[in-house]
Parts: sequence; structure tokens; C-alpha cells
Amino acid sequence: MDKEEVRVVIVEDDDDIRELLTTLIEFDGYQVRSVPDGETALALVTEFRPACVLVDLTLPGIDGAEVTRQLRAEIGTELVIIAVTGSPSTSEHERLELAGVDFVLAKPLAENELRRFLPPL
Repeated sequence: MDKEEVRVVIVEDDDDIRELLTTLIEFDGYQVRSVPDGETALALVTEFRPACVLVDLTLPGIDGAEVTRQLRAEIGTELVIIAVTGSPSTSEHERLELAGVDFVLAKPLAENELRRFLPPL
């Protein structure tokens, strides 16, 4: 797969974090689209067909766990879903895993840690 073909969607309501993640991942050679809420993300994923979705747990409207559940029901397991959360709560992490996320990463994210979980270029 060419670099141009590896697409990532970022779902993050914090503008600064969303911008930083977008810049970082684009710099590595991924095609990136980012949105601030779950409803917009669901529509974008259907249209953009990414290989990976990075989703924040706490979002306006539907949260990251619900976004994950809906994506799993619609697309299945071929989509890599990485949940990003500032919550240290084990129950929140378990809720994300039950929803179907592949990986749960804690904020603040270390660049190298995130890179380990993105689909290869």
C-alpha cells in the first residue's frame, strides 16, 4: 500500500490536540482528516474509508465508545480503532475495549507510542 493510500481519521474535540495530532500524523506520510465530534466522524469514515480511526473518549454528542460500537457494526474489524483518553479509570478503559477498540492510549500521547499503533505505511 502506498503512503497516499493509508488514511487516518482523528476524532478529537480539543482544537489544539486535534491540530497537533493531524500535523504529526501527516508529517509521517498519512492522509489525515480530523473532526471535532462523533456524528461527523461516522459520516466521514463512510466517505473517506480510512485504515485507522483515532478517537477521543469524551466528545460532544456521542462519545468515543459509541463511535467505536457503530463503526464496528458498520465496517467490522478491518478498521484499526485507537482510543485516546485522559481518564486513568480502569472502568473507562474496559468500556472502550468492550466497545471494540484495538488499543487504548493515555493522554498526553508520546509521539513514538502513537506511531507503534498506526497501520504501517
